[in-house]
Amino acid sequence: MKKGDFVSAVAKQAGETKKTVEAVLDAMGSIIVEEVRDNGEDILIPGVGTFKQKRNEARMGRNPLTGESLKIKASKTIAFKALPSVKK
Repeated sequence: MKKGDFVSAVAKQAGETKKTVEAVLDAMGSIIVEEVRDNGEDILIPGVGTFKQKRNEARMGRNPLTGESLKIKASKTIAFKALPSVKK
């Protein structure tokens, strides 16, 4: 399902305009990235799952073309874990 289809489905079910739903979804995306990735906060979306910060430690890797070893620096990303009810 693409964003436009999702926005239409949510708007229809919630009885809101597509413009309002799209604005809310865009705001949610920005807030999730800012709070989880940048501030380390967990965000629970009721009935769906939890967004958490995942830290990838620095490690040694290798260039697949040349076989040369290189250092991969530490990084932060966002991980999502679905609720058990969603996994069924």
